[in-house]
Amino acid sequence: MSLKLLMGPSGSGKTYRLYGDLIRNSMEHPEKSYLIVVPEQFTMQTQKEIVMLHPNKGIMNIDVLSFNRLAHRIFDAAGGSQKVVLDDTGKSLILRRVASQKEEELISLKGKLRRLGYINEVKSVISEFLQYDIGSRELEEMIAQNKGKPALCGKLKDLLLLYEGFRSFLSRNYITTEEILDRACHAAERADFLKNAEVVFDGFTGFTPVQNRLLKKLMRIAEKITVTVLLGEGENPYEADKDQKLFHLSRKTVQSLTCLAGESETGKEEDEILPGSPVWRYRDNEPLAFLESNLFRNYRAVYEKEAPQISLAQAINPSLEAEWVCRQIVKLVREEGYRYGDIAVIMGDNESMPGVLETKFLRYQIPYFMDATIGILMNPFTECLRAACEVLLDDFAYESMLRFLRTGFAGLSDEETDFFENYLRGTGIRGRKRYAQAWEVKFRGFDDEELLCVNDLRERIVKVFLPLESLLPVTKKRPAQIYVRAFYEFVAEMKIQEQLKAYEERFDAQGNKAKVREYAQIYRYVLELFDQIMELLPEEEMALSEFSDILDAGFGEMRVGIIPPGVDQVVAGDMQRTRLTHIKALFLMGVNDGYIPKNGSKGGIISEMDRELLLSQNVELSPTTRQQSYIQRLYLYMNLTKPSGKLFLSWSRVSEDGTSLRPSYLLRVIRKMFPLISVSEVQEEIPETQLRTPEEGLRALASGLREKRTPEYLELYRYFKRDEAYAPVVSALTELAFYEYKDEPISRAVASALYGKTLENSVTRLEQYASCAYAHFLKYGLMLREREEFSFESRDMGMVFHAALESFSKHLAKSGYTWFDIPDEKAEELISLAIEEFTQGQDAAILKSSARNAYMVHRMERILKRTVKILVEQVRGGVFVPNEYEVAFSRSTDLSSIDISLSEEEKLKIHGRIDRMDTYETEDCVYVKVIDYKSGNQEFDLLSVYYGLDLQLVVYLDAALCMMREKNPKKEVIPAGVLYYHVEDPIVERGAVKEQDMDAVNAKIRQALTMRGIVNEEHGIIHMMDQEINGKSEIIPVTLNRDGSVSKSSCVATSQELKLISDYVSVKAGKIGREILAGEIGVRPYELSGKSACDYCAYRSVCGFDEGMDGFKKRRLRKMDRQEIMEQVRKEVTS
Repeated sequence: MSLKLLMGPSGSGKTYRLYGDLIRNSMEHPEKSYLIVVPEQFTMQTQKEIVMLHPNKGIMNIDVLSFNRLAHRIFDAAGGSQKVVLDDTGKSLILRRVASQKEEELISLKGKLRRLGYINEVKSVISEFLQYDIGSRELEEMIAQNKGKPALCGKLKDLLLLYEGFRSFLSRNYITTEEILDRACHAAERADFLKNAEVVFDGFTGFTPVQNRLLKKLMRIAEKITVTVLLGEGENPYEADKDQKLFHLSRKTVQSLTCLAGESETGKEEDEILPGSPVWRYRDNEPLAFLESNLFRNYRAVYEKEAPQISLAQAINPSLEAEWVCRQIVKLVREEGYRYGDIAVIMGDNESMPGVLETKFLRYQIPYFMDATIGILMNPFTECLRAACEVLLDDFAYESMLRFLRTGFAGLSDEETDFFENYLRGTGIRGRKRYAQAWEVKFRGFDDEELLCVNDLRERIVKVFLPLESLLPVTKKRPAQIYVRAFYEFVAEMKIQEQLKAYEERFDAQGNKAKVREYAQIYRYVLELFDQIMELLPEEEMALSEFSDILDAGFGEMRVGIIPPGVDQVVAGDMQRTRLTHIKALFLMGVNDGYIPKNGSKGGIISEMDRELLLSQNVELSPTTRQQSYIQRLYLYMNLTKPSGKLFLSWSRVSEDGTSLRPSYLLRVIRKMFPLISVSEVQEEIPETQLRTPEEGLRALASGLREKRTPEYLELYRYFKRDEAYAPVVSALTELAFYEYKDEPISRAVASALYGKTLENSVTRLEQYASCAYAHFLKYGLMLREREEFSFESRDMGMVFHAALESFSKHLAKSGYTWFDIPDEKAEELISLAIEEFTQGQDAAILKSSARNAYMVHRMERILKRTVKILVEQVRGGVFVPNEYEVAFSRSTDLSSIDISLSEEEKLKIHGRIDRMDTYETEDCVYVKVIDYKSGNQEFDLLSVYYGLDLQLVVYLDAALCMMREKNPKKEVIPAGVLYYHVEDPIVERGAVKEQDMDAVNAKIRQALTMRGIVNEEHGIIHMMDQEINGKSEIIPVTLNRDGSVSKSSCVATSQELKLISDYVSVKAGKIGREILAGEIGVRPYELSGKSACDYCAYRSVCGFDEGMDGFKKRRLRKMDRQEIMEQVRKEVTS
């Protein structure tokens, strides 16, 4: 019985020497057992190495084991009944249940344990306690020692409560993976294969207390124990040092093993220290040998020569950084004779970088193995089960139902799911009872045939959930086995195993081996979780929400291991997990602060500050962040000294989400050691001379097809054009590169089929065409529309305002009051009644769907009360009487002003609804005023009228005049004006008026609510609208000078000018109608005074408008003053 320590620097050949001696001894003594113990993730690679090194290409009496596998070998050899071993999933299930039972007794953790991932944190802490021999007694001592620290004390008390509950459950014949080694210690003496065996430990940076106990036991039983230890040249392994020393962990390990040998009375052979000047790996590579012998130790060491074996590169972002790595890999393979298996990539950022790197590997057709386990929590299958729970818990709510359907396992196609989603969004339907009944609600544009389709989908979805009917009501507590059986049936009925197999075959056809492996195992993993629940918690009573939490906890622990699919492939992984052997080139990516070293905070239940405090009290737990930063340096050293040929370091300036990144301190260290190494800036565009793959060639061709006419690019074009596989792609690229947009109208026949011979248009439609002909085509020709939303937004308030004001006017007519004599209290009563009636209507169900919408109703009522108050004051201020409300003129109305002949066969009929029409009659005349209510701050702009962007008020005035002429054929009908009223409750800024001066406040409000538009300045109409006008009117957009004349800032016109404007609008409407029927659909959005048709266009993602492309150009409308506008109007009308 002896212990031997084999020490040396990285690359000195420790593993090679150890395995060589072991193989030779095993061949000389075939009757003896030889065991190699390595970290779990290294077992497969070690087996491969032993087979390759063995002369017989077999391992015969050599076993490669991890600590846990060694324990199971001991149990098999020792015999006797064994307790069931709980994996991390089983621990999480039990802790989830214990937490639910003990929740009311908790102090600090109460209310947190239902958070996703929190049980995993508790499990991690308890696993840590088990690894470091901390039991209930030790926890009680820690609590007593920290009574003056209530936060830490509270957490420790909660952990003690959960720990004891967990241990109590384990007494039912279960043990944890952390306890396996302790039980192995007790059984080891009965395991005959250990007697006279040689056991070697390789690849460990240190050992936990429980591993040390097993080592101590093995020292007493085995013939010989050999341990490899990483140690720099010239380092004394028995010398006391501090945490920050590079080989502190190695010294700690050596001293601990030496102590164990003494305690077990095991003889200790002389240590063997392999030479390191230079190490064997770098015997022909001076720069990397210098790096190995000085990194993190001799900070003053400087390599004064060129070092081409080391490359540094800076990229803009991780995507470009990954692309640079791939280009370098292709170069190494194609130009320098490397194999893919000679190359490895280590990533500093293990969260976002793997996905980016995989995308680039696939693009460059680089065979790779991503050395990582895959979590199954977000796999579509597990997501399907979790979403099904949420559907039941949320009573078939929209969000949970779509979460379920989007997993793809419900039997609906993507198109059917989209269709069903649109219906739910538009109607707001939710609730299991609603799903049990036929749906009859139809929103705008939804027909009877579509209603039949959506009801068919509803019935199919209800059928899917039938196996889960037994779990209702969701609040009732049931044994866990009831839930498991229901979900077994649910999975079987949906034929999920067959669907997963189809996915697996699809990924296999795509060559995605990682996904194939994941989908091949996921069904078994889920069923194993169900089996564990049946075994561990069959009779535990719980509600569905608790069962859902248990599923989350179980799925959160499960990870799918991926076996390397081939031999010659690039290995990509992280610094601590990935085992690299015999590599020639290493790429270290993400050499940024925060990734290397990792961010400081460990997080978790026991904070970093708590850990430092407990460490000062001699409580040993896993390394603190401070200690971990020193350990990371050791792993950095181990990785940077792996390649025998080349080392590449790269970093990014910004992250994938655009956050600024700083280079890691490691780069300063490297650049100080190698001052002659320059940093290369990764360029997005690859020089023609460095194109190495078809992918790079195509991208270069696409980016330079138009601008570059070099012989290289022409040859590149010919190369791809000759290749049948790439010829269609090149043709498409060429077409896109030289694409120039041209207006191409649809034929008159198509336009006629879309719109008919008679255009029946609203004014809004004419304005839409004037804004952008293509947007008009999409909306009114192709009938494209945005998805209906069962929601109420600020933009929907206009509909309520119009309906409520119309209702108010009707109630006013019935009340016996008029606008001139109605009391304020009665006006408020009537508007409240109008709001109440609207909210009781079927179309207003959305207003009752949430507290937010209820507040919106309250806000609208407040605004409308203010509106009615101001409207009454404005009416009383003049002589005009509100005559009609919501006056509709349409295709059935015989009005010449809205019936425009476009050709012999084609007509334009304009329809609309006038919000309010006021009149004032004398013996000979009828004066007509049109008012339009707007929830937005609309201005009347004559320039917009000229360009056709704002025709509404003029068209409405024309229609009103025609209607009044029909009613009053013997009187002259005179246009008085067209006005917008902004429905709002303005806020007066503090400081604008004196405090408590309500008259001034009300004056400010009246000024803010002054109507906007244009008023006839003749016939005394201004004084008819505002009898008390003196200076600036609070009713109409008019200001009088001191001499009584109208100021230049006033919005007024003569009767002749109003007639001219009206005639022009008819001409403009006719012109627009003719262009529509001629098939004009050009993508020519307007731009005027900084505003554009594209600003709020719903079709921006459809039209493809891009002024950076040839042919696309906005119609930049010229600004003109009033005089010039009127001159242009006259020309248009008289021409």
